[in-house]
Amino acid sequence: PYFFVQVKKTSGLDSMRDILQQRFEAEGVIATLVEKEDLALEDHIVGKHRSLIKLSFQSNEGLNKARLNLFQEMKGRRSADPLTFDSPQKNTGSAIDDIEELYEHDVAYVNRVCIDNKINVG
Repeated sequence: PYFFVQVKKTSGLDSMRDILQQRFEAEGVIATLVEKEDLALEDHIVGKHRSLIKLSFQSNEGLNKARLNLFQEMKGRRSADPLTFDSPQKNTGSAIDDIEELYEHDVAYVNRVCIDNKINVG
């Protein structure tokens, strides 16, 4: 089981890969850099690719723990209201703040095996 992580700054992919590798080491993660075709890009027809971090796990439990952890951090970051009159919150400057999006986190393990092994079931 695996999913992909998109980072805002492509210059920091190596360091973000190392951070995620260390952070989810207990879940048995292997973090690698991959190039994927991104259909959301305007010029995807010419074969433009995007660099992503692939997080592969030894089990579904590890994947689910990491996914929930990252979603909670992303949700906490997005829920900060910029129009509040309260005192400003301190910005910790965490590297996890650079995570922009998670891809293919919701594909079931059975479907993932079929897709990766090119098994077509009709």
